[in-house]
Amino acid sequence: MITDIIEGKGYFNTCDFSIEKNFKIVFYPRQTYIEIIGDPIIQIVDDCEWRLNGYLDDGTIVESNDFFPTRFGEFFVNEVAIGESITHSNVLSFPLVGYYKSKFSFGYNGYEIKVAEEKDVDEESRFYRRTGTMREGVTLKIIKQNHSIADSFEIALSITRLLSIVTGNNVVFNKRIFDDKYTVHRRSVFEDSSFKNVIPYEWIGEYLQSAIKAWNEFDTEDKKLFENITSYLNSAGGSGYLDERMFKVAQSWEMAASKWSNNNVSMPDGILDLKRRLKSTWKEWRTYYPEIDKEGFLNSRILNSLEWDSFINKVERLAKDFEIDNTKLNLNFRLLKNNVRDKVAHEGRMIPFDNAHDLLTSLKFGLKLILLKKLNYKGEVFYHENKYTRNFKINHFFKDEMKIANNKV
Repeated sequence: MITDIIEGKGYFNTCDFSIEKNFKIVFYPRQTYIEIIGDPIIQIVDDCEWRLNGYLDDGTIVESNDFFPTRFGEFFVNEVAIGESITHSNVLSFPLVGYYKSKFSFGYNGYEIKVAEEKDVDEESRFYRRTGTMREGVTLKIIKQNHSIADSFEIALSITRLLSIVTGNNVVFNKRIFDDKYTVHRRSVFEDSSFKNVIPYEWIGEYLQSAIKAWNEFDTEDKKLFENITSYLNSAGGSGYLDERMFKVAQSWEMAASKWSNNNVSMPDGILDLKRRLKSTWKEWRTYYPEIDKEGFLNSRILNSLEWDSFINKVERLAKDFEIDNTKLNLNFRLLKNNVRDKVAHEGRMIPFDNAHDLLTSLKFGLKLILLKKLNYKGEVFYHENKYTRNFKINHFFKDEMKIANNKV
């Protein structure tokens, strides 16, 4: 499925070699290739970087220093720039892949940030299910007179990360357009998507306006954790085996708990006493058999087995720290651990159980509630239950709204 083809002529440079060739750049939804017109380039050197400097047929400059040859005589392109390079712009446009609805507009740090169009999200969802391909949707525009393009690029990245959290899709942009004069195409990698947004479309603008401020206060580690959790949750909501999807959700909760919960959960006194006795016994046994288990492998396996419920303790602690009202969601972490996490990790498949899809939905939703609270979102959310979707204020799912509003975990 080709989305565009442009042709031109230019110099292909690598190491000490340079040759002028006619070419065409072929754009697909997920990849971009340079194909040589006429005789192929036969002087391929695998360990050298390639550069292209040339012009399109209409005289527009085209450049790339991020592409490499394939075994079919063409070049796979990571990034290509079309037009005369600039460092400052008035309007940067980012056609978004994975976001189709709705419009929004707000100000941030002197920039106007807006989406002024909508597409049929149901049609895009059908197209994705049938083809496995996400098409370009609406265009995000960042506007400020003579601003640094590096600054607006960072804002656009933040917006796509935040949209990914609430849309069920990993939202990206494959190109950026500067004042309609200079365009950079760069391919992003994204996982499966579900098209199941967690907040109503009419709340997207308000969500972004508050969330971007919180997002930019996070450190690099927290931002990366947000991205990883979001990617796992979105891919868990798409197609694929239920075992794998639920396992990703378990991993997501565990990642979040490791960073954001109070993990000082002590063992019961009886288990602590057993641990002390086992340590003492193992030390005595080592005096009789010093040549066995020199690395302490058996010792660590035996002692670690006493922490069989550490996963449950961590994730339950996370839910408790954020005051999630489990009477509204039924987050059955013990079932998740015993039937899914442990079985998939050790045996490759989960133990089937009733209402597995309902648990998957609740666990995804519960963790996204935590992400939204950390982003200071206070609007409405979608809750999918018993094949119906209802709108609730987000505080409906928390025990103590004022306490959570001040939660700095």
